[in-house]
Amino acid sequence: MRSSQAEAARPLDHWLTNRFHAYSARMGLLWRTPVRHEPWPLVHATTVALTQTLTRAAGLPDPETEPTTHTSPCVGPVRLGPARPGPTRLSHLGRPASPGRQALDPGVRL
Repeated sequence: MRSSQAEAARPLDHWLTNRFHAYSARMGLLWRTPVRHEPWPLVHATTVALTQTLTRAAGLPDPETEPTTHTSPCVGPVRLGPARPGPTRLSHLGRPASPGRQALDPGVRL
């Protein structure tokens, strides 16, 4: 990724990069933690190399356009609320549940 100095301040850009919840796996359950933070300062970036497998794994066609890419020179203070277990047991997702294994990003496999 190569960044530029041009700010990307569109509301959609901030919404796409905002994190409303963090997820973790504990005791065979998927836990959700609320996350609060101010919008991060974003700048446009260019993707130099990309290995993209998510859409094919979901049975969808490959994207036909270049990815939208942003970076941030810093992220400010982040406040985490109390974690709460969700209604989904990880064993129901077809994956073995393993305590302590975390996925804080939707793209990370549990």
